[in-house]
Amino acid sequence: MRHSIWVGWFGVLTGCAVSPESPVSNAMLTGAPTVHSSRATEGDTFHGAPLHKWTITLATTEGCGGDDQASVEINTASAVRDMPVGVIPIRADENTIAVLPSAFVKITGATVTGGTVTIDSAAGSFMVGSWAAQTSLGDSTATFGAPVCN
Repeated sequence: MRHSIWVGWFGVLTGCAVSPESPVSNAMLTGAPTVHSSRATEGDTFHGAPLHKWTITLATTEGCGGDDQASVEINTASAVRDMPVGVIPIRADENTIAVLPSAFVKITGATVTGGTVTIDSAAGSFMVGSWAAQTSLGDSTATFGAPVCN
């Protein structure tokens, strides 16, 4: 019984909705050699209209919280809950959305001006993809395999 309580408490502390059989996350971000993990979350947002959002966060620690170094928010119409698969344009302004789906990338210490996010697969509780972005510090590329956290 003590083991079951510990496992249950650990799940509450981490907040990640992945099972022990789920693949571990992975990530790579140019210029940030300590980034090695990623996570995906979803929710609702408002940028001039109600929207749904998926956020992929790249971090230096494994789990559903940690030292965030970069993220991409992918917006869809509020009724569209599935992660769009394919190439999504990166917008330069967080609040100006001309087309859906649309993405906004945040990188610590840089301003992102454009590029694309590619979602290769969004199967169940695991998202796989990459981005190629132009920033104030030069080009940025990233890859991720992210479990979905609640």
